[in-house]
Amino acid sequence: MSKANRKISSEKLKTAFIILTIATVAVIWFNSALPKPISGVQSTITEKIVENVVPAEIPFFDYVVSYIRKSAHIIEYGVLGAEMFFLNVVFSKKKLNGGLFYKIQKLWNMISVPLAIAVADESIQILSGRGPLIQDVLIDMAGAMGGAAVCLLGYLIGRKLFSAKS
Repeated sequence: MSKANRKISSEKLKTAFIILTIATVAVIWFNSALPKPISGVQSTITEKIVENVVPAEIPFFDYVVSYIRKSAHIIEYGVLGAEMFFLNVVFSKKKLNGGLFYKIQKLWNMISVPLAIAVADESIQILSGRGPLIQDVLIDMAGAMGGAAVCLLGYLIGRKLFSAKS
């Protein structure tokens, strides 16, 4: 593949990741905009699914249901963190080869965008009649940072393997 064709493919892939990121944010915000009754129905469905695995009589049942519901935050924002990594590192011209300031800027971009989305996410819940929680923002950020960290680890391992073959 020629260098020009590789650049066009990379640009198309970057555009696809931008569209995917916008779709991820739309899903996150759509779920936050659900009114309290609909969100309550989703919680009830989650409880019924969990009851099939864990009896409702056990003392920590409510904790299990809450844990599963909060894991949705981690998964959504883990995907967002991975997307931020790809947009800020993989599709970047300098990759991670720049100086310290450049690396700090990339890290800031990967953290600040999901943080702003998480804060907006909780703000939307105010408008939908649900209670916003700082705890959810922290869980969201843990998911975003985890998703970016997994991608970073894979990226570094891939670079190491690729450079060892060269």
